[in-house]
Amino acid sequence: MNQQPISTSGEPSRQVEQQARADATVLQTPVQYIKGVGPHRAVALEQLGIHRGRDLLEHFPLRYEFLPELSLMRDLAFGQQVCVCGEVFQMRYQGRRRPPFLEVYLRDDTGTCRVIWFHGGYLRDQILPDDRLAVWGKVSRYKEVLQLTNPRWFKPPDAEALFERQGKAVAIYPAGGELSSGQIARIISGSLEGL
Repeated sequence: MNQQPISTSGEPSRQVEQQARADATVLQTPVQYIKGVGPHRAVALEQLGIHRGRDLLEHFPLRYEFLPELSLMRDLAFGQQVCVCGEVFQMRYQGRRRPPFLEVYLRDDTGTCRVIWFHGGYLRDQILPDDRLAVWGKVSRYKEVLQLTNPRWFKPPDAEALFERQGKAVAIYPAGGELSSGQIARIISGSLEGL
């Protein structure tokens, strides 16, 4: 929130009063008009009980997750919470299977890792061959193959971005409809910048 200095005479300065009015206006603004929302996302947010700026700011995280320390693929062990980063070298979508799933294979200099997203068809346009991908979650086993199932993920632009994110809390928001927790977090972050 932008804060202006208060005059020494004890009365708030004119700028502080104007900022307070602007902040109150943002809180009363219909969610559709908040940066990053628009009419389509507003419908999804209204299904979550979010109608105005104030509702958006009171939509608190369910929990916080921390990105685990980066592991090499050769060091994966069943039951570990890990983060691995590698290049997508193979992927396929099994849409006719029940449940349908997206299967991705990552590789680093030490080995490979199988990653599965059940009902992951929506990821086919987001994750592409040769993408660099960081995934984190619990290592499971399927037919004696270690894998990560439905992990959290992002595309780090470089190694530095991955290391910057480690140890920082990631807010997990109640999601629903067509909005993911990450999309809600970006909308909330954008609306905070407006205050």
